[in-house]
Amino acid sequence: MRRILALTCIVAFTVTGCGGRDQAPNFPESYPRPATELDLPDPMPAVPAFLALMKPPAADRDVKRIARFDGVAIVTQVRLTTITIKGERVTVGAVDPVPFRSVAPSVTRDAEFVWSALLAGNAVVSFDAARELGLEGDSKLEIDGDPIEIGAFADSGSPRIADVLIDRRLADELKIGGRNALMIGARSVDDRDGIARRLQRTLGERLTRLLPQVPEVLGPEDPEPNGTAQGGLIGRMNFEILDDGFVKPDPNWVAANIVTADVPILGRVLCHRLMVPQMASALAEIERAGLADLIDSNDYGGCYVPRFISRDPKRALSMHAFGLAFDINVQTNLYGSEGQLDRRVVEVLQSWGFEWGGDWDPPDPMHFELDRLIQPSS
Repeated sequence: MRRILALTCIVAFTVTGCGGRDQAPNFPESYPRPATELDLPDPMPAVPAFLALMKPPAADRDVKRIARFDGVAIVTQVRLTTITIKGERVTVGAVDPVPFRSVAPSVTRDAEFVWSALLAGNAVVSFDAARELGLEGDSKLEIDGDPIEIGAFADSGSPRIADVLIDRRLADELKIGGRNALMIGARSVDDRDGIARRLQRTLGERLTRLLPQVPEVLGPEDPEPNGTAQGGLIGRMNFEILDDGFVKPDPNWVAANIVTADVPILGRVLCHRLMVPQMASALAEIERAGLADLIDSNDYGGCYVPRFISRDPKRALSMHAFGLAFDINVQTNLYGSEGQLDRRVVEVLQSWGFEWGGDWDPPDPMHFELDRLIQPSS
């Protein structure tokens, strides 16, 4: 079974921060096929406030009780356990993805692929843990002997509360135990002190540790962008506007999202890491159908090109700026023309969630951009 996630790309001009790390995934010879749609509810407005460790461990009644405190926006349980992976001690957090999303760091919260990955039964690994364990985009984790796909790299808190997040239901299936803690989200930063006092007064000696979550601020080593693109799939991308209609994205965003990979027909491409498996799957299907000769690998127009549409700063950022679009058979499918691209190729790419520029007015028949994220699930 696979799920399809609608893609939204919103451009806004604000100043925010983001972070990440390099990944260079490899992809198998066979690829999954299209499936049904998954709608994710929007997160609740909340400021990550505290991780509360209690003895005895937190229970449902504690959630209900603390949720009634003044200034509390949301309370959700996190089951924490420590295991050994590749000789390293790793903290695993089992969460309910939908409520936990509201108390995650904003960069993680806004990236829908993180939450669809968890709901699909995949693991989400922190950047530091991925580096320490030598994990990349095509890696699997073994938890108590069970191999689990890695669906995303993202941080669970600031400071992080776990090295690896998994869905609580998956933890139950794998019989992964642990002690329940509470992740608490405040209505505002100003409510945090009052919540802490109420927790200490109410829980007393049961409260063994209260780990504050650090409010996100723009640090001195962050870039000073003059624009930010943000949306469900891309998270936040800070960028500087250059004089030639191009932009210079935050290198941290690029490192976390743009990868080099080999795909059928076209060979090596540089694209958004979430689009590459889908792009590879579509091209593999075209190859299986005997249509590979209809795509000229020498006339591939690229994927990741950080620029505005038509290189005009008055317009929105192109989907190429995020590595979420690619151009094929450029010379015979110029902008404004009907193009000569075989419609069988177009139909396969459309079935894999790509929107075709040839349907636009004016048409851009060389151009395909990601419209739906198709993600495998177990």
